[in-house]
This record gives sequence, structure tokens and C-alpha cells, in this order.
Amino acid sequence: MFDGMVGRLPVFDRGLEIFGYELRFCGREALRGGGGGVAGPETLREASHCLPLDDLVGGSRALVRVPSEGLAACAEWGWPKERVVLAVPGAVAREAGLGAVAGRLADLGYAIALCDPAGDPGWLRREAAYVSLCLFDADRLPAGAAGWPGGHGLDLRCLVAGVGTRDQFERCVKLGFHYFQGAFVERPGRLRGPDIPGNRLALLELLATLQNPDISIAEAETLIGRDMVLSYKLLRLINSAFFGLGKPVESIRRAVLVFGLGRVKNWASVILMNSVDYQPRELLAMATLRARTCESLAQHLKRPDPEHYYLAGLFSLLDAVMDLPREQILSSLNLPAPVDAALLEGAGPVGEALRLVLAFERADPAPLVAAGLADVVPAHLYLDAIRWSRGLGAALAPA
Repeated sequence: MFDGMVGRLPVFDRGLEIFGYELRFCGREALRGGGGGVAGPETLREASHCLPLDDLVGGSRALVRVPSEGLAACAEWGWPKERVVLAVPGAVAREAGLGAVAGRLADLGYAIALCDPAGDPGWLRREAAYVSLCLFDADRLPAGAAGWPGGHGLDLRCLVAGVGTRDQFERCVKLGFHYFQGAFVERPGRLRGPDIPGNRLALLELLATLQNPDISIAEAETLIGRDMVLSYKLLRLINSAFFGLGKPVESIRRAVLVFGLGRVKNWASVILMNSVDYQPRELLAMATLRARTCESLAQHLKRPDPEHYYLAGLFSLLDAVMDLPREQILSSLNLPAPVDAALLEGAGPVGEALRLVLAFERADPAPLVAAGLADVVPAHLYLDAIRWSRGLGAALAPA
């Protein structure tokens, strides 16, 4: 059993569709010591044999950063090689021995990504034909980076990681990059003026009424039932294989009696968020993953009101989904004070949990160590949440 941390960061193409996920790992010893960086060969080998790739990335590709000293060991990994991109240090292309190892791995089916390549694309294609992808860091793009993504006439894709803003994303698109990873998707694209568009305003008003802590079961039933699309999709979700109910739930009132008002309100909120025309569509998967992880953290640590943690995770990306400033959104909602404080200031126990979720996404053990939770929070908690979120996404997909 793999007992280290597993992180997962989405990688997008130019159309903001999923190209794959960068996977990050932190072994148990590094977790206890607060270490980070690229995982060592033994940690990567153990993860590849203990963690099914479908659980981590579904049917997508996995990009894994591999240190030079761990390159040869990749031949023994347990994952399907044709679905894995090995991101190797740029020096590999300049060292004959390492280049030969990378070439053999490419022959086995791996795609090879060269990090921060040196030299011109033509030389790379001649001397290291096994390389199919070049990986750059957005904050360290060389002056001649524009010559890599476009204009060289070679079948060589380029990925830029660490893209922090939408402006930076658009610049990299113009430069000719093909794939993008970074926090730019978590922020509104173009902040609007003080007036909220009518369709989004109506949705925010519905969310605000739904999340009113004083709403009664009868009022929630009436509110949801008034929206035929929402009530249909909610009952369809509840009766899906994801929940595995033996007997169909045929009304909103029955759903509340079976699951409780809080959960029904949260699932209705997920459906409402999914009804917005937003990009990338991966945002909802990211939000539900954060929601589940926050809730699981609260339950594991025996903290009160785990539904507050779920809401904080779910709404942590609502500004990106709605394409509106977070402050403007939260002023329109009637969220519990601990959730507001967590989302606006990162304050309180809920804010701490949200920070830990972001650390899980990056497989960064430092925040867990600093909070004294490295030996308390099970590492599989985030992996379980990934599986749960993927199942929910499948249940939400149109029939």
C-alpha cells in the first residue's frame, strides 16, 4: 500500500480541454520530514504498483517528473506505459548514457518530455528524436522561447507550467505553446463591472436562498421543485449508480428525508454551478474534489459542521466559474460566517482545511507538517476524494 501523498494538477490544451494530469508524489519519510521536490525512484516505483492509473487520472494521460537517477527504474513501473509522459531534466538530451536510457523508454511506449531544453529545436530533433514534448516554466521562459512552440516545422509539442494568470495564458497561446498547467484557470478571466449579468444574478439569488441556514425543508422543497430542470437533474443524480440506492427516490421531500437537508442543498448547488457556461469544464471537477477533501478532513479530525468545509471547498472556485470577483459573489450569498472567513481571508479552522487541500493538490507536505498533522491525516484521504469526485462527475454527465 502506498502511504505517501499524491498530488494532481490538470494540464489543458489551447481550448481548455484536459490533455492530462501532472502527478506528484511524496513518500512517507519525506512527508514526516516536510521534504518536497521531485519524488525519488523508490517512491515512484511504489506508487506505480500500488495506485491504479485510472483512479488517478481516469482515461487521461499522466505526466510524472522523474529525476535523472531514477530514469532507468521507469522500465519497471506498473502503469500502462503508453499513457504516461515522463518529464525528464533537460540535461538528459546532452548526456549520451541518459539519452540512451530515455530512448529505450520511448521504445517501450513512454512519451518523453524534456524540461527546460537547451539548444535549438532542430538539434533536439536530430540528436534526441525520442523527445516528443518540451516543458517550460512560465516564470523562466528564455528570450528565444517563441522559436520553440511555433515555426520550427517539427512534430514537437510544447507545454508551459506554472501559468498564473489569464493574461499569461493568452501570451503563451500567442507564442505557440500547445499545453498549459497552472493556477490561471482558478481565477476569473475578465472581471466584469459592478453589474452582474442577468443569468448569473438569477443563479446567485437561487444559491443564496438555497444556502440560507434558516431555510426549512418545505421551503427548500418548494424552491427546488419550482425549477423543473434542477429538480429533474437532482433526482437523476440521487437515483444514479453513484449512490447505489436500492429503491428509487421519487421526490425532493423523500430525498431530504433519506440524505438530510444539508446534503441535498449541496448537491443542488453543484448542479446549479454546472449549469453555468464556463471554461474550463474541469473547474467543477476541481471544486467537487476540494469539497470532498475538505469535508473528509473535517470528519477525520472530528471537527464540527463538516458541511461548512464542504461548502468552502465547493465555492473556492465559484469566482472562476461565474467569472466574477469573489468578494462580489460572497456579498450576494448568505453563507455561514466560518465559510465566508475561509474564502475571503483563509481564516479559521475551515480556512486551514482549505490550505491543506491545496497542499494535497501539489503533494506539498510542508503545510501538514507545520500544522502537526503529517502523522494524523491519512495520505489516502485525497486519493479517496479523487475517486469520489470522478464518480460524481460521471453521474452528472448527460445521459
